[in-house]
Amino acid sequence: MAGTKVSQSINYTDAKELARSKDVSVRAALAEREDLAGELLYFLAEDDDPEVRRAVAANAAAPRQTDLLLAQELCAVDSRRRLQA
Repeated sequence: MAGTKVSQSINYTDAKELARSKDVSVRAALAEREDLAGELLYFLAEDDDPEVRRAVAANAAAPRQTDLLLAQELCAVDSRRRLQA
């Protein structure tokens, strides 16, 4: 469902509220929206839940800075796994 095009637009204030939702599925669905402001996608790229971060990573509309952020996280996780081995 990544990159899903949504026919109904969402305003910035409502999107900002949804980005802070306690419901992971709400944040993940928001992260899939290609019409979401780049700064909100960046905010969601820092989410604690991997499902939300994966949705941001799969979103073609996400700013390049999110790619760098997510790549750094992936490198950190890989390093921790190697140290534990």
